[in-house]
Amino acid sequence: MKYIASFLFLLITLFVKGQDNALEEQFAKANQAYTSENYQMAISNYEQILKTDVHSVEVYYNLGNSYYKLNQIGPAIYNYEKALMLDTGNEDVLNNLQFAKQMRIDAVDSLPENELESRATSIASSLTIDEWAYLSIILLIITVLLFVLYYYSQTAGKKRLFFLLMILFAIGGNYLHHYRFLCSKQFE
Repeated sequence: MKYIASFLFLLITLFVKGQDNALEEQFAKANQAYTSENYQMAISNYEQILKTDVHSVEVYYNLGNSYYKLNQIGPAIYNYEKALMLDTGNEDVLNNLQFAKQMRIDAVDSLPENELESRATSIASSLTIDEWAYLSIILLIITVLLFVLYYYSQTAGKKRLFFLLMILFAIGGNYLHHYRFLCSKQFE
């Protein structure tokens, strides 16, 4: 039984290693097509890599570059933004995204923000991701504490107060969490 398990483990390891080699070969083939200015072939090879659910900054960045070279600005911007989702601080991706956005024909001006939206944006961008995580945990603890106080309250007035506060903290924390998530998806 030990030998069968060892053999299966070895077989699975070799299979996974073979897939990695195939993806590396596909990536090298796509890069070769890009350097030889065969951008359509490079695009198809990069997209074949993405179909295997392997997502990396390099694949999206090179795919964006290939689309940019073919003057297909929309897909180029899309792939640069996908690369930025994986690595938000990549200077090469940020620079190429800026160039691609300048090449857009249909430059759309954004609508001005209203007062509530601008305040919510300033609040959402005032904290880092870690600070938002700590704030979420604190709001969760307060909500649970308010539920316990609600559960053990003897009078109807206190039950209403603790229930209302519990609901307000839960809704407020949920709203801030989702608004911060939406703000982090914008790259401008």
